Amino acid sequence: GLSSALCTKASSLRVLDLSDNDLQSSGVKLLCEGLGSPHCQLQTLSLSGCRLSERTCDVLMSKSTSLRELDLSKNHLWDSGIKLLSTGLTSPHCRLETLRLNHTNLTEKCGQDISLVLSSDSCSLRHLDLSNNDLRDSGVKLLSTGLRSPHCRLQTFGYASEEYVLHCKGHCEKTGQAANCDKGTHFFPSRRFALRLQT
Repeated sequence: GLSSALCTKASSLRVLDLSDNDLQSSGVKLLCEGLGSPHCQLQTLSLSGCRLSERTCDVLMSKSTSLRELDLSKNHLWDSGIKLLSTGLTSPHCRLETLRLNHTNLTEKCGQDISLVLSSDSCSLRHLDLSNNDLRDSGVKLLSTGLRSPHCRLQTFGYASEEYVLHCKGHCEKTGQAANCDKGTHFFPSRRFALRLQT
């Protein structure tokens, strides 16, 4: 099967898109046997819309040491899934740079866990998509501590239905300081970007 193919020494597969298949958590568990192989060279894995649950998160992050990009969007992960993901994301063995979690039933409660991930000096995330979740302003305020951290390496951050480009040369260079930002905008001078919260 696919798991066996990932384990072989001759495996050269770098990108795997299994989106919109009825894998469920049991199918991903079988796939992870291949992801845990020292011969696995897979870097990009898309599992969008595969009817996964929060239990998938723990298995994936404990096995996928070669992955650079992971798409878990359109699955029912909930806040409990993020808590499981956060352990793996802060592991020194995790090399993940892009994580897509849009439409995964997240609420403001996951803000603290995400903040801890972004604050970790072991976290290698560059791109994080949390769009189309019910984070609300309170959730974004919780994770803003992580965004302010000197260890945070994010370059793009998806929230609400928009994507915010960090280190941008636009709004932050024009405003220069928080006092000049519009109401509802969080300004992060050390990260050189402004984040507008929903009103």
